[in-house]
Amino acid sequence: SGKVAGYDVNKCPCPFCRQPVPKTNKEVLNLLRKRVKVKDVNAMHTLACQYYYGGNGATRDADKALGIFLSAIKLGSIESHFALGNIYRQGQIVTKDMPKAIKHYEIAAMGGSDNARHSLGSIEGQAGNFHRAMRHYMISASAGHDPSLMSIRKGFECKFVTKGDYAKALRAHKDAKDEAKSESRDFIAANHARSLQAVDDPTKKAHMLNSGFLHRK
Repeated sequence: SGKVAGYDVNKCPCPFCRQPVPKTNKEVLNLLRKRVKVKDVNAMHTLACQYYYGGNGATRDADKALGIFLSAIKLGSIESHFALGNIYRQGQIVTKDMPKAIKHYEIAAMGGSDNARHSLGSIEGQAGNFHRAMRHYMISASAGHDPSLMSIRKGFECKFVTKGDYAKALRAHKDAKDEAKSESRDFIAANHARSLQAVDDPTKKAHMLNSGFLHRK
């Protein structure tokens, strides 16, 4: 029938938000702007990135991007704190300010941003504080961050990291990756189960089951 929970899946394929998936750059930007108006912090960060990089057909506007990033951090956006850390560190659209960069990185890292934690390690390493750098890398590598694990490997090769600590980082990194895969499988399975439950067409439901729709890994 093409109907799921009473609506046309061809016109509205998302069974969760029931909103049409944007098909053009203009639709993407319009949807983001609509969400920004209701203080959707994720949409704010994403829209700021579009203006900063000129994505999805948006005209590059660094000042507008900076303003939205600043608004997003007031609402608690960890991603925008990381972005501002990069902006102040690079000094391309604002005056380079390493204390401000570090402040934003620290807030983002405390909020769980592995990229921000890695950036703090990089800054410490560039300043010659190799052991402090490795401590940052150990934290982010333990969360499954690949670049941090590579930095620890280099630290091990340069004798800044012991064999025991390197082995510990490898184990923690693997455990984090395995856990992420497990969570991803569980999330996909739950979404598939919900989608199947919403289908009222017996023929389509049988096809979903026979095709392994609910058992893909």
